[in-house]
Amino acid sequence: MKHVTFLSVVSAILAAGLAAPAVAAPDSHGIAAAGTQCYPNTKTFKRGTTQRTVTINLCVQRIGSSTLRAYADISMGKKSGTPDIVYDATLNVRLEHNDDPIESTADSMGYEINDESASAWGWIVSTDEFSSTVVGGWSADGVVYYDLVGDGLGTQAWELHGSPTI
Repeated sequence: MKHVTFLSVVSAILAAGLAAPAVAAPDSHGIAAAGTQCYPNTKTFKRGTTQRTVTINLCVQRIGSSTLRAYADISMGKKSGTPDIVYDATLNVRLEHNDDPIESTADSMGYEINDESASAWGWIVSTDEFSSTVVGGWSADGVVYYDLVGDGLGTQAWELHGSPTI
């Protein structure tokens, strides 16, 4: 009987020209796991010459064999100018299974968009953990509702691109 090692299997795969599987990259706060998939969303909020760019990485994560959550890893660049940009902004994050909402959470982010004392912001917004052993079809999705100062349009929606499924 021939002895097969991990190295011999990897060598055979590479010799056959097959690609290695993708590995989930950590988000900006160092969170990563084999069962994590993320998608970056970026928008620049503007009021005249004042602006701030916001990036929201929407992620779905499986922790162990039966725990899932969705989270948003939010980062903001330095704000240019001093006037407030938004009256309000609220992020909604959802854990979905086959596009059906399972868990959700909301977080106000208007203060952070308007704040001029900080050069940059970053934080995580996470749904509650959900227990399921069902494999496949899990994703994170979300939306930001915001009202720009002085544009007269009222509340608008920034529909975020959801994460890939796990």
